[in-house]
Amino acid sequence: MNVNIRRAPFAWVIFFSYQMVSSVITEAQPGSVSGRSMVFNGAIGNYPVTMHIQSSGRTYRGNYWYDRVGIPISISGQLTDTILNLETFSEDPEVLRLTYDANGNLRGVWDAGRGKNSLPVMLNARRIDPSFDVYALKDSLKPLRGRTSVRVEYEGEMPWPVGKGPLEWFMKQRISRMLLRDTSRAWNPMALMTQQRNDFFKAHGESLKDVTAAELEDRGPGFSWSMMQVVQIEYVSGSVMCVSSMQWQFTGGAHGNGASIYEIWDLALRKTLGLRDIISTSGLKALPTLLEKHFRKKYAVPVEAPLQEHGLFENRITEVTRNIFLTSKALIFSYTPYEIGPYAMGQIEIPVPLAELKPFLQPYFVRLLSLK
Repeated sequence: MNVNIRRAPFAWVIFFSYQMVSSVITEAQPGSVSGRSMVFNGAIGNYPVTMHIQSSGRTYRGNYWYDRVGIPISISGQLTDTILNLETFSEDPEVLRLTYDANGNLRGVWDAGRGKNSLPVMLNARRIDPSFDVYALKDSLKPLRGRTSVRVEYEGEMPWPVGKGPLEWFMKQRISRMLLRDTSRAWNPMALMTQQRNDFFKAHGESLKDVTAAELEDRGPGFSWSMMQVVQIEYVSGSVMCVSSMQWQFTGGAHGNGASIYEIWDLALRKTLGLRDIISTSGLKALPTLLEKHFRKKYAVPVEAPLQEHGLFENRITEVTRNIFLTSKALIFSYTPYEIGPYAMGQIEIPVPLAELKPFLQPYFVRLLSLK
């Protein structure tokens, strides 16, 4: 077989498959709600905690924090029968085994793992206004006839505010931008994810046009792509809400790439808050020192130790990221992979207590959070 005679048949198969993408059956049909966004307040043992999670079918993801420190701990898991099993992201994960009561509250046990310790958990559901439904779309395609090892996969999940008022419209516009960078219109959630899926599938098809039969024979699965996009509410209190958009893609190579991008919303004025809306000019100058201090604290780096010996590219943190979110106790500065450290370190998130930042907070932001 002459492997150079390949462009016409492969191009035709790719074109045919991607033209048919809109007819592929997905797990969440347009207009269907797969879950909801939830907030809980309560305690693990005697320690007050807050939890933000969203469900999509039987899959749950989100975070919780101890109210005293306000540093988010990421969790995810599955609802199996009546038991919700949530785990932290670590080599030795903490586990929460929870069940819903008749009022939608969660009760159960927190387990530190390996029989170290366990504590009772009591979490009471808190109303979010406006409320959010969660929509999901999961799809895959084998675009090359006879080459089942080549796949393209998409998974999307997003909260969508219930209601049609000015505040809901603002939120829908922001979420639309997170998916398609388009603030001119707020589509319905399934249309947004369908468009994103179609764009990704089309790009995959374009990438295959110049692939030879010999290349496909040699490393067929290596031409598979996958993408995941998850938008979720990270924090809500009064007139402030934080939302994250996590996108991960594998388009060939040694590993996939992804990052979480955050937005802080002022619900009273219906606008996003940037770093300069939160921190004064003098505070911006003080931030590198504070970031280094709390990086060392989080990663247990001694004061005298060079930061490069503990993963960072430089021995000082000179760049102050604008990618920020907050809890009731901390402002978290989130550096995406390769920004100040290697891929292996993942996304580096440095929490700085609001108590330390208070001399540098803008007066409006202090009033917005009702800080004393």
